[in-house]
Amino acid sequence: MLNIGLIGCGSIANWHIKIYKLIKDVKVIAVSDINLEKARAFAAKNKIRKHFNNYLDLLEIKDLDFVDVCTPTSTHASIIIDAVKSNHNVFTEKPLALSTQQCNKIISESRRHGVKVCVCHNQIFFPGVQKIKAMIDGGKIEPVVVKTFIKEDGELLPPWTKTASEGGIIWEVAYHLAYLQLFFLKNIKDVFAVGGKIKYPVYDDFCVLLRTFSNCYGIMEVSELSKKQEAFIEIDTLDGDRFQIDRVHDNILKSPVKVKDLAIIKAKLKFLPRKLRYFRGHYRLIKKFIDSIKFDLPSPVPPEDGRKTIQLLECIQKALDEGRIIPFPE
Repeated sequence: MLNIGLIGCGSIANWHIKIYKLIKDVKVIAVSDINLEKARAFAAKNKIRKHFNNYLDLLEIKDLDFVDVCTPTSTHASIIIDAVKSNHNVFTEKPLALSTQQCNKIISESRRHGVKVCVCHNQIFFPGVQKIKAMIDGGKIEPVVVKTFIKEDGELLPPWTKTASEGGIIWEVAYHLAYLQLFFLKNIKDVFAVGGKIKYPVYDDFCVLLRTFSNCYGIMEVSELSKKQEAFIEIDTLDGDRFQIDRVHDNILKSPVKVKDLAIIKAKLKFLPRKLRYFRGHYRLIKKFIDSIKFDLPSPVPPEDGRKTIQLLECIQKALDEGRIIPFPE
């Protein structure tokens, strides 16, 4: 039985606990939240024996196999570093941190203490994403353009995600689009971005262009001004084919779309609630991380991958602020 300590009892923690209940031989034995009443209620609801309002008290538990960090972005680095120094493995919600410097500290401390850190890049574990990546790695398709796209209503995001101190919408929403670009594109050379702060005090509507050293390029589009969510990944290939992965429904469509393919997708959706579809990525990633602990395997998403994503976000932020092309660090 693997014992888990969960830090942060907000909305994402409610989904993590559901995932743990689906996995054999794991158990959340302690939770913490700065709001003691929230921690107490969460523990009571999920039959967890210990709850704290200070995560440092949770870290003193010696028989934890890993700690799950589900707190706001600005707290990630300090909590992860404290957990690592307490010799605990860590699974953390994205993003890893707010800066490359913080990521470097996490990486050095995790190496020093010999513990595993895994970042929740859940969308690369969607079945559709994995299938397209296997086709690329197997030489069946060669991407020319990778486009990651999301439009949604920013009012549905927690208020703290729209503040500069938490990284804003770039760190909260564009983070997913960024690590997907890094998953499919190799050797990014330059980053350019245009956009504005239209509704919120942070960039909330913007487009990013990524240029590689090869013949590929990437496009990221983010808007928090829409009343209806649209989210997908699109890949144009050297052979002229177009593959689209619907991020919400996790289906692959190849242009031109066939009527029978749409019919099959609609039939499947009747039996799979939207939230469950999305959190299949979390389930697969968490399961792989648990296996990495059980069998001493590499972390499925190591902190180095988290750092590379933060580097890309920093380039995007700088490109938006300065209106110029930013070289991506090698």
